[in-house]
Amino acid sequence: MDIKNDFEDILRELLNKALRTFTGKIEITEENETYRVNIISPEDSAVLIGYHGETLQALQHIYKTLIFRKFPDKKISLTLDIDNYKKAHEDSLIQLAERKVSLARKNNQTQIMPPMPAYMRRLIHMHLLQEQFSDIATESVGEGESRQVTIKLKDAA
Repeated sequence: MDIKNDFEDILRELLNKALRTFTGKIEITEENETYRVNIISPEDSAVLIGYHGETLQALQHIYKTLIFRKFPDKKISLTLDIDNYKKAHEDSLIQLAERKVSLARKNNQTQIMPPMPAYMRRLIHMHLLQEQFSDIATESVGEGESRQVTIKLKDAA
């Protein structure tokens, strides 16, 4: 049986328990050994996403726990999304980081991103490792929920 089918079955069961009846679609894609699971359900999206994505984060935590219990011997990387909410947020963060890179290059000044969770900081760090940003250095600074990414020119580091 395909692992994606197992992923979908586990998620459908979770969503049916949370919503009583889930009638939406589930899309599962794989890229670079990372699975992106997107729930498409316009009528339930606000409830599933929650305030600032808090319900989505909780659902992802529960879902990952269920997946890791089902496949204890596999190293699985996955992201749960709802109506591409998280992807749109990630894309806007990457655009902001690229604007900060432009400002750092133009003004030769360290730029600071807003506070964000670890996975978003990692997304920024990984994105700015690409060749076109070889003159840029990033660093996470601060503590707890106040951690931010700084973006600066390498020769200014």
